[in-house]
Amino acid sequence: MLIQRLLTCLALIVLLGTAPALHAEPFGPIGGADSHAIEQTADDRWVLTLSRNDTGEASVALPAGADAIVLPAAAGVFIDTGDAELMAWLHGKSPVGMTETLTAPFVALQFGDTQWVYAVPDPYYAELMVEEDGGLSIVFTVTPNRQPSKFTVEAWPVEGSPIAAALSVRTWLQERGMWRSLQDKIDANPKVERLLGAPHFYIFGDGVFSWHDVPRAKWPELGQALRDAEQTSTLGRIYQRLSDEERQAVNEIADSEWPSRYAKKLIARAIAAALVEPTLTDLPGDTPALVAVDANRAALADEAGDLLIPMEQWGDGVSVPMLDLLTDAGVDRAVLVTPDFDNARFAPHVAAEADRRGYLFGPYDSYGSIHPPNASPNNTWRTAQFDQELYDTGMIVLADGEPFHGFKKVGYRLSPIAAWPWVQRRVNTRLAEVPCSTWFLDVDSFGQFFDDYHPDRPATRLDDADARRQRMAWLADHHGQVVGSEGASAVMTGPLHYAHGVQTPYYGWGDPRLKERDSEYGLGRHWPPDTPGVFFKPTKVLPDYERPWFTPSDRLPLFAAIFGDAVVATHHWQNGSLKYPDQRVNTALTELLYNVPPLIHINRETWKERGPIIARRFAFQSPLHRQLATAPLTDFAWLSDDRQLQRTTYTTPDGEVHLIANFAEDARDDYPAKSLTVEGAIELPQTRYLP
Repeated sequence: MLIQRLLTCLALIVLLGTAPALHAEPFGPIGGADSHAIEQTADDRWVLTLSRNDTGEASVALPAGADAIVLPAAAGVFIDTGDAELMAWLHGKSPVGMTETLTAPFVALQFGDTQWVYAVPDPYYAELMVEEDGGLSIVFTVTPNRQPSKFTVEAWPVEGSPIAAALSVRTWLQERGMWRSLQDKIDANPKVERLLGAPHFYIFGDGVFSWHDVPRAKWPELGQALRDAEQTSTLGRIYQRLSDEERQAVNEIADSEWPSRYAKKLIARAIAAALVEPTLTDLPGDTPALVAVDANRAALADEAGDLLIPMEQWGDGVSVPMLDLLTDAGVDRAVLVTPDFDNARFAPHVAAEADRRGYLFGPYDSYGSIHPPNASPNNTWRTAQFDQELYDTGMIVLADGEPFHGFKKVGYRLSPIAAWPWVQRRVNTRLAEVPCSTWFLDVDSFGQFFDDYHPDRPATRLDDADARRQRMAWLADHHGQVVGSEGASAVMTGPLHYAHGVQTPYYGWGDPRLKERDSEYGLGRHWPPDTPGVFFKPTKVLPDYERPWFTPSDRLPLFAAIFGDAVVATHHWQNGSLKYPDQRVNTALTELLYNVPPLIHINRETWKERGPIIARRFAFQSPLHRQLATAPLTDFAWLSDDRQLQRTTYTTPDGEVHLIANFAEDARDDYPAKSLTVEGAIELPQTRYLP
């Protein structure tokens, strides 16, 4: 034993010789703790334990003098400490939450060829603090009677590729039982296999009725029929419900050979709204919504069927014709998420047909906020509406006894513990109506957790996380849903199948420059409902946000190295694959290099432009992703000094597969400019992609 300890110490001394800034220990000064202890394990790990201090914060400084910082923010970032721009970016993000901003609870410092990993086993109260001079420390927040009595930081050195730290953290998480493979999730639910090779689509446009459901030449006749209909007829009753603006649009349509698109969309939305009302056809007010819609649609089809396409084909993004467009493009698997909780409520036949074709289909749901039941429709959203009982009792309470208000001070942050009975009620009701196969939960896997000081329901951040995991696991295990969510915090990946917001995260919250309508950087409005500009409008990335999220040389596939074969991850829906035309080529190359599926917003109107892009990309990416989605990423390398030529390596049962991306404007080592090349133990229809 003595000889072994001496050998270990000698090995450490040799290793530390490559990183003189670390001196004898990998930790700097300790602050705030009542006491601390440092021990070295047999496998060359250093373990720092801090005892809680009831006042102030417990913290540990990290060594200065590192050449670079490896940070698992979103997909992964590599920061040269001499890069003033990136260091300023990092300082601006401080404090960095180790469960929310970081997808895994660690940071690595690079000294020469050695990376020192600093990992936090229980990161719920941990933050990475960045000083203006670049100094780093891990700080544990002290909240009254909420956090554990002790905090731990583990440190160890690794060498090898730029992702060596991530690969070692992958093993560390596996040792702690915090890692579950995608293959294991497929074995538990075979429909998870549909994620392999599947692009992700948000499908916009009503499933009840859309402007596509009236043949172009029939619009004037429909306008005349609406205007001249008997008040007791279905068309007449729809007309009586129209606003003055909508009636003016009817006149335009009736009197024009080729009415405007705006007028047609306006009337189609009005028809869809009327079809949801039970009283349209004299049904009792308490008639189940789906029953009422079916009856109303049938009445409209009977009365005006010669002016409309067959009723079974009605709808925009949520429609059988939209599924036909995908199928005809060769897309035989896809994740189809409706951006509004009610988009597919009245089109169960579309969900059933999507499932039959092998697609995953389901709603975007959220339990992050609760709004007053009587809130103005313009000041709330569907998923924040529950009932008065939950509104009165379900809010998170802050330490000072005040309720935790929601976005723009509307409503409250909703306790996941209080919400649980309502979650079950909502999900059970919707699945009884619509045969969904996937369920997307906004923010649940993001990693933002709260202490709740509600007197009847006190809870810690750990309790908050457990409640979120519980409902994700319930959706997967009890209802057989393929579960998606925003973000992919390491502590939430167990029940998670896919994540939006990892490859390119949400950014620019509250930045007024992104809301300027006339700016080339403006994201666009949340209008019109079927093609909202914030998702469909082409725009440019504001220069302030190009680094690191859109600069390939700043990025590292850290999430892919740790969780690539555990969670299928792609972009946040604000930053879809086609949102920024000036970034589309680099976005596509990075997706392929990291083995990430694209995320694209679609409806029937935009398919003419987007369909060919989708079909071409699917033909290359889907076969590749199907074979590599369950294979670990085992190596990464920069093949040029400017980091424009990059290689990822995946290890399959048949051998290694190399993906080489050339982001440069010129050819490098026989790799064409702006290209992705596949090499190694894999058979594909195509091995080179030029976006």
